[in-house]
Amino acid sequence: TETATPETATQQSENTASSGPGATINDMSITFENSQSNVTVEAGVNSTADEATGKPDQGEAIEYLQIDTNANDSDIAEANFDVSVSERERKQLGVSPDNVVVYRYHNETWQTLNTTHVSGNKYNVTTPGFSVFMVGTDIEYTNTEINVSQIRPGGRFAGVATVSNNGVENATANLTLGRGAQ
Repeated sequence: TETATPETATQQSENTASSGPGATINDMSITFENSQSNVTVEAGVNSTADEATGKPDQGEAIEYLQIDTNANDSDIAEANFDVSVSERERKQLGVSPDNVVVYRYHNETWQTLNTTHVSGNKYNVTTPGFSVFMVGTDIEYTNTEINVSQIRPGGRFAGVATVSNNGVENATANLTLGRGAQ
């Protein structure tokens, strides 16, 4: 725990704060508006966040995270953290690295945070405060439908899928058909 004054109000940690199967938080820094002392930050995977908060109207989840601090949001000018995203989880959703976005749940709403793809599976996130976060995509798949009861190997069929890009950049998504429950 450190004390920060407005002139030196950035506290940084290079320790891994949280690790789940889909994402790991690293290298967190907090810039404060006011002097702070005895600031604590706790982070972890929140496996029940979607039940408590619902999911954002856009995107698909890779991992839900919880970051809490004893500092008030009004005392935080800005916080940054790096998050590493599981390539396996990202590829399962069929999205490119540039379509990973972090959302923050605050005041009963999901906010899209400034998420910068640094390189590989590493992203930098800027947030005005802490709470529940969803590491996910800005692409959503809805209304997927295939009306086929049988198909022979090598056979053809028709299907319909609605893909929405809720981000601000062009996106690439690969849809994979799989055999569901019988």
